[in-house]
Amino acid sequence: MKFYETTWFTVLMLLLFFPIGLFLMWKYQKFNKIARIALSVIFGFLIVGNIFGDSEENQLETTSAIEKETASVEAEDESEKQTAEELAAEQAAIEEKEKADAEAKKKTEQEEADAKIAKQAAEEKKKEEAKKAQMEALATQEVLFDAELGSQVTELGTGLSLIGDLFILLSTDPLAGQSEEFDYASEEIVKMLERLHENANALDAPSTRQEAKAAYIDIIEHTQQAADAGIEGVKSLDSDLINEGGVLMNEVNQMLESFMATHY
Repeated sequence: MKFYETTWFTVLMLLLFFPIGLFLMWKYQKFNKIARIALSVIFGFLIVGNIFGDSEENQLETTSAIEKETASVEAEDESEKQTAEELAAEQAAIEEKEKADAEAKKKTEQEEADAKIAKQAAEEKKKEEAKKAQMEALATQEVLFDAELGSQVTELGTGLSLIGDLFILLSTDPLAGQSEEFDYASEEIVKMLERLHENANALDAPSTRQEAKAAYIDIIEHTQQAADAGIEGVKSLDSDLINEGGVLMNEVNQMLESFMATHY
């Protein structure tokens, strides 16, 4: 801003050379409109007074009016200064509030992130516990299955021993296969194998023991085939069937040995 555009220079010109002061006041709109009109009127009276020879008293009154107007202008400048300070204070308050809001938002986001992490950790822990419980349940099922299967395998071994003894007896006395005692014994063998087969299918095998269950059922079915061929061969005196039964029984023994080596 140039010096002749300032308020103090305008006031100075009004006091020293008021035509220029009036021009500057209206040119650069110094003071409010009412003040400018008042100053114009005052200096107009001064001009008229000077032209017509105003008295000294009028000049003093004019000077007093000018001083009052000058004080009014200074008061207005002070008011503007206070207004600027208030605006600065308001701006500072706004910035402080924005800063506080940003910190609160950041804190909230951090709390949400921490809560999410804690939730994920809890879910992972829950999954681990569920997996552990599942593994423990599976282990319990395996123990129960192994115990039941062991019991059935023992019973099958006893049955195989009886079948072996029976055929040893028949090898020394082939005519014994035509007796009622043989019929009764063969029927009991068939019933025993059917019961073992039914019990094997009823085994509650976990996923890790399905292969063992299938292998055990296969052994029983081979045993049934061997027994059927041997019994029918003895009853009909058919040596081919008897030999077939013997071959199948040897396969059963091999299967049982392999089963015991794999699963026990």
